[in-house]
Amino acid sequence: MTVTEELILPLFAGMGLDKHLLDPEVSELMVNNGLAFIDKQGAVVELPGIHIEARKLQAVIEIVAQGIGDHIDDYQKPWLDARLPDGSRVAAAYPPISPQGITLTIRKFLRHFTTEELVERGALCEDSLRVLLDAIDRRRNVVFAGGTSTGKTTQLNAFVRHIDGDERIVTIEKPVEMKLTQRNVVRLEAVPAVGDRPEVTMSQLLSMTLRHRPDRIIVGEVKDSEAAFGLLQAMNTGHDGTVSTIHANTAASALTRLASLAMPGFGSLDLSRQEVAAAIDLVVETKRLRGWRGVSSILEVRGYDERNRVFETAELYRRVHAEAA
Repeated sequence: MTVTEELILPLFAGMGLDKHLLDPEVSELMVNNGLAFIDKQGAVVELPGIHIEARKLQAVIEIVAQGIGDHIDDYQKPWLDARLPDGSRVAAAYPPISPQGITLTIRKFLRHFTTEELVERGALCEDSLRVLLDAIDRRRNVVFAGGTSTGKTTQLNAFVRHIDGDERIVTIEKPVEMKLTQRNVVRLEAVPAVGDRPEVTMSQLLSMTLRHRPDRIIVGEVKDSEAAFGLLQAMNTGHDGTVSTIHANTAASALTRLASLAMPGFGSLDLSRQEVAAAIDLVVETKRLRGWRGVSSILEVRGYDERNRVFETAELYRRVHAEAA
């Protein structure tokens, strides 16, 4: 039993939710408007016959927050966004920011899969795995792109396990989600401002990373302009084999979004797009469909056409009939 289960299961006793937290196929548990939903094997379904009283749900949320040294209240901080000790995430919102009532989402910490296990589960296939392993051998810069809960981090975790154990790896995350088996790993985590402690951003950690003599840099999800600019700078200054993730619906839109995020640092969108084209070698697109999630396509970036203002790309892999899965 994980730390999360030990902390949360007793609180959900009598709600009919404990067995779903124990189910290894359930990745998320969601409660809103008194109704409960789970994400099981990529499909979100409502749990029938369950209705949770707001007062009981609020009591559970506040006990969880206290148990991890955080807090949530009705007035000054009506939200909770925290990492539990085993890596699971818990998010909650109170009115007025959640006008329909109290909302709770738990993203469970799931064990990290190997690429072989992902192939067995259908999230990868031999063709896509071959492209990814070649990218590691050739030290190509790779971005995993996809929407929420499409498996970006799962795929990245399996991917980076193939990095040679002799290489020095520096990871930058917010929050820590990756699990590496190599011995020479430096882990850095961005943290919010708490009391007198100042905020430490991912962009600050990217600058710091270069002083730790990395052979490989692995960056958690890029969400803001400074992090995007820093990532491209690292990739374009000799740090080949860098890996990151970004929230985007398609591989093509991931390039556009990364360029837009980094644009303030470069001064123009065209220059930013040129830097993206020079930095990124592959974009791995992940998708979640009913009953399936995994790698749907892999795009190779070959340049940027300044005249037509489009990225020059070639599709190295596409999952056949992914939409029908």
